[in-house]
Amino acid sequence: MKKNCLFSVLFVSWMTSVFPQTPTQVIRGKIIDAKTKIALPGANIVLMFSDPLKGATSNAAGTFTIENVPVGRHTLKVSYVGYKPAIIP
Repeated sequence: MKKNCLFSVLFVSWMTSVFPQTPTQVIRGKIIDAKTKIALPGANIVLMFSDPLKGATSNAAGTFTIENVPVGRHTLKVSYVGYKPAIIP
């Protein structure tokens, strides 16, 4: 019984090391007003078509970070109170 349990644990450990993990990237940016160039704190940034849904909120300096995003091209939706939402491919 102990041998079967040990074998199972070793097999699971080996299987997780054999198959590589999916490569990920970090999306960073700064949300600013197009005319005044002033940072917009509290803007919502959503990674569209992600499952599960990923997103972030800009900080006081207008910057944001979305981590663990699968490598590739993505579309972002940025919204802020008083502004028209922007879609950035």
